[in-house]
Amino acid sequence: MRPRVLKDFAHSEIGARPGNQATFNSAWNDIGDAAAAEATRQTIEHLLRGPEGLPLEDRLEQLLSGAKPFAITGFEEARSRGSSA
Repeated sequence: MRPRVLKDFAHSEIGARPGNQATFNSAWNDIGDAAAAEATRQTIEHLLRGPEGLPLEDRLEQLLSGAKPFAITGFEEARSRGSSA
């Protein structure tokens, strides 16, 4: 998947309203398209499939607390603080 598609997904209102994207956009720009896209992929993969047997809320908490080094700054905050669609 191309980096722009992932960035557009992070900004979409599919599933929830993303909230303020300023931190995410700054982080994306700071690390560049390729690295930001990979971090976003890993973040999404961790949330959707992430260690077997670990509940979703624990996987989310790992991202929010910074326990996972691949969590792109701003993505997890915006996704968790946005309002439900």
